[in-house]
Amino acid sequence: MGNDKQKIYRELNHSIGKEELQKLITEGREHNLIFHGITEQVLFSDIRYERLDMSFLSRISSLDYGKKYRVLLLGFTDKNSGEGFLADIENLFHEKYNIYLTTIWEGLLIGILPENRTGISEIKKLYHDGEKIEKEIKIGCGTIKYALEDSRYGLQEALRTYDMIETVKKYRENLLLYEDLGIYGLLYELKDPAVFERYCTGIFQGIWQYDSKNDSQLFSTLECYFRNECDKLKTAEELFIHENTLRYRLHQIEKILGKSLKNINVITDLVTAFKVRRMMQILDTV
Repeated sequence: MGNDKQKIYRELNHSIGKEELQKLITEGREHNLIFHGITEQVLFSDIRYERLDMSFLSRISSLDYGKKYRVLLLGFTDKNSGEGFLADIENLFHEKYNIYLTTIWEGLLIGILPENRTGISEIKKLYHDGEKIEKEIKIGCGTIKYALEDSRYGLQEALRTYDMIETVKKYRENLLLYEDLGIYGLLYELKDPAVFERYCTGIFQGIWQYDSKNDSQLFSTLECYFRNECDKLKTAEELFIHENTLRYRLHQIEKILGKSLKNINVITDLVTAFKVRRMMQILDTV
């Protein structure tokens, strides 16, 4: 950490009144370093209550930050997009949305959203306004936190979510909340390819062996079937096969598994295995 930031952090430990803070806000970009310093203290320091004078945090909260918070990460699908765009979007956050706790870190804009900006509709507004500055943006968010100092955990969630945006498509926009991850959130925590591989092999090995021996496509058929939410007509159309051919393949899969594809527990096991397999592919790329 540079000397300038260290100086800022020392100054923050003195009593700063609301009027002085509001003056910093209205004076614009030249004081972004102040807000970067505050945000980085909250997010990155390991010492819980020495990270920032808590009376100072309460003064920030009085500036419409409320009692609930959410960490947001914003970056670009094109990694060559420059930090200039991030600075422009950060300025938008400050001036239009009163989101002051922000910093730019490793090519990402990090923001701690105040209570009135934590909902998905508000996050979509941020997304669409950001698009006007740079088209190809993406946003990942952590869960809502009820203590500002817990935003450090929200940052970890936001990082995981950001990695999964292309995998878990929830919205038309290129954004995702941690609570949208479902089982992927748990799988990301495990991050053990050997465990994942054993699990998938235990579920799919019979189908893989059958396909290898008979030059068939049962595995890809089953994958397509679940991707289409067990809709036989849509699956047959995507595979360019007759629906009766699909029914035959599904029957063959049931024989190999020794289980019915109508059983909810069987469906759950298979869908989980497909997600585990997808997580293995993701871990090869992140």
